[in-house]
Amino acid sequence: MTFTIPHRLRPRNFTLAVYIGRRFLGIFLADLLVFGLIYALVDSLNQVDAFLKHADDFFSLIGIAARYYYYELPGLFCRFLGPVITMASAMFAVTLTARANEFVPILATGTSLRRALMPILLISAAIAAGSLWVQEVWIQSHRAEIRRARTFGRHYGEIQHAYFVDSEHEIYVAARLYFPGEARATGVFIRARDGDRETVYTAAEARWDDARRLWVLRDGEIQRYNPEGLLEPPPAPGPAAPDPPAPPIGEARQGEESGVETEPPRLTTAFDELDFALSSMIPQDLEGSESQDQFLSIRQLRRKAEVAPDPHRWLIEYYSRIAEPLNHIVLLLLGLPMIFLKNTRNVFLSALLAVGVATVYFICQALFVYLGNRQILDPAAAAWLAPILFTALGTTLFVTMRT
Repeated sequence: MTFTIPHRLRPRNFTLAVYIGRRFLGIFLADLLVFGLIYALVDSLNQVDAFLKHADDFFSLIGIAARYYYYELPGLFCRFLGPVITMASAMFAVTLTARANEFVPILATGTSLRRALMPILLISAAIAAGSLWVQEVWIQSHRAEIRRARTFGRHYGEIQHAYFVDSEHEIYVAARLYFPGEARATGVFIRARDGDRETVYTAAEARWDDARRLWVLRDGEIQRYNPEGLLEPPPAPGPAAPDPPAPPIGEARQGEESGVETEPPRLTTAFDELDFALSSMIPQDLEGSESQDQFLSIRQLRRKAEVAPDPHRWLIEYYSRIAEPLNHIVLLLLGLPMIFLKNTRNVFLSALLAVGVATVYFICQALFVYLGNRQILDPAAAAWLAPILFTALGTTLFVTMRT
């Protein structure tokens, strides 16, 4: 005998599915707040000394910390926190629904769990799109504010011994100190080669002019070397003066044996301000951290890969940026089947599963990127191999999930 659910009872299936989606969204917003606060509290223990240097009293300390994390957390959300929070929230929502036996009416109508969980997938896709918007629009439009806020932090206030090598144009740049928030370097040394000749620039300061897309050197000198590696005197400002007549025999030249010192010929050219646009170097190249690449949009990363002397790393960053929003869906496809595979109704076990799945995924992703940076893997493969493999695994688990 076959028992068929009357059609009039099927709308309840849709109502429960919407209820699961709303529960997931509520848990996601709560987790977003909790995870953000936990990260800020833990990280502030490392940053408190740097914050105190800029604070006058307790309230200004709180204001500095709030400003710092307000601009710091969106970038972390796009790369790491967002996908983990999305998966954890989905697993919490499904676990709580299973504990209340609310999947029973859905299954009784003949609807599979995959269809019941579809609202979670759709909301996660919207979160992934929002993550892409934050990265490509919000962060790009707040670059100056983010840089200024980061100067309060311990890791972004200043960078010692920053350097950049442009092997294509044979240019080497080093700075004693670099200040990311100001796009300014001090104690600058630049060595540039033009054919068989070499020029060395030293400057007290270099500042990035974003409007003209070049560096401005201040208070420095220029030294030029000939093909033999010897210093060349600077070119004469006007026509060369004739040699003075030889003194009579027995008469000393002026400054020779007469006790009067003559000034040696000057082999450097001093300058107060000089535009330096001989390289593709931009501020991010001196910041020495891939986390600084978030200030570049996908289009800018592509452009950087086309003009950079070593495009390999920039191509990896370009492909990784495209793949990052997909991490929300990849982790979700991996995490949700774990709930029904283990048949767990324990929220804490769900949290542990979420952390374990995310850890394995990000370790594999970091490993492939490392192999790409070592040029063992192609840039596209280094960025996309982990998402493709884990998407295939997650899709298989999700499709074959017991219903």
